[in-house]
Amino acid sequence: MKRALKTILLTSLLLFTLSSIGCSSSQLQNLLGLSQQLSGSADAGVAYIWCTADKDAYVICRDGAACLEGDHNFGTLFWLNTGSHPNPNGEQRTYIHFYLPTLPAGTQILEAYLNVYEEGSLDPGTQNIPIALASDNWDPRTITWNNQPDGPSLALTGDDIGQFKQNEMWRGSGNLAAYVQEWFDNPTSNFGLILSNNAGPYGFQRSFRSDNALQRTEDDLDHAPRLLLKVQSDQPLNTTTIGMPPLPSDNDLNERLDGEILMLRISSGSNWPSDWEVAIDN
Repeated sequence: MKRALKTILLTSLLLFTLSSIGCSSSQLQNLLGLSQQLSGSADAGVAYIWCTADKDAYVICRDGAACLEGDHNFGTLFWLNTGSHPNPNGEQRTYIHFYLPTLPAGTQILEAYLNVYEEGSLDPGTQNIPIALASDNWDPRTITWNNQPDGPSLALTGDDIGQFKQNEMWRGSGNLAAYVQEWFDNPTSNFGLILSNNAGPYGFQRSFRSDNALQRTEDDLDHAPRLLLKVQSDQPLNTTTIGMPPLPSDNDLNERLDGEILMLRISSGSNWPSDWEVAIDN
């Protein structure tokens, strides 16, 4: 116990000292052994980027007006639930935020697709799930139904995750390029996406894999939620031309991961890489 307290005190002192002499947050993370990594590269022209989630969570409201578990946090579990189902499951919606790099000036977002990995459903489980824009910041360790930034009226994108097909498969949205381009042009507008519970008849629940799943490791993106981008750039995309900002302070990857954490994959070619198993509007 004494050794642990000593380590905490020394770490706090180091952080204070480095901050006082002007070290940036990214420099602090690097000094502490935390860094964001990318794999792959692409020549100038069309390129494909896999951006993984840096935080996700789902929230629950059970038993109508009583809103049981409305104050409970479900931000560090291995799965994400979305649905509108009889008790005990109740109303559930999912929040997801994606890590975005700094791309060369003039890069255009041609296409952008949300992909989530479907792991299960409760019958009938066949409802489409609308995708909405989160309206403000949220912390995966503290967000609940009662304190979530978005109420009944959501900023819907007009796209959705289609009806349930089967377990253990990627599910994809339509093209969200206009919204994602805005995030790159104005990073402070990026609060992430919501998988909405407002999807029609009462009586469904669907489950997707979280970025907290054990299969997500420092060098394996696994089936964590992802944002897939098709971009046009006048410059090659590599470790020299792409900026890797520090993870947001409220990321949930540091629940288990440490050191160099893979956050982006980049590829070139005439089409999406086949091994990515890209899901578009399905």
